[in-house]
Amino acid sequence: MRYYTDLLHLVILNNLQNINVELIEEKVPQSERLIRLNNSARRQMKVLKDNKNIKKLELLQKQVNEELLID
Repeated sequence: MRYYTDLLHLVILNNLQNINVELIEEKVPQSERLIRLNNSARRQMKVLKDNKNIKKLELLQKQVNEELLID
């Protein structure tokens, strides 16, 4: 999955993995973790989808990928 998605979704996925670890350490039941993680993913998507720094990183990633194809 990580190889076929964009930077925004990778950032959110990484954040969710970290949050999940914290929730597990707090012994939050799986059903509640799923709800919390889903809500967090939605919030992050709203906040980050128009983030200028994410856009810049996506552009940089595209340039690097294009350079790798040339080499």
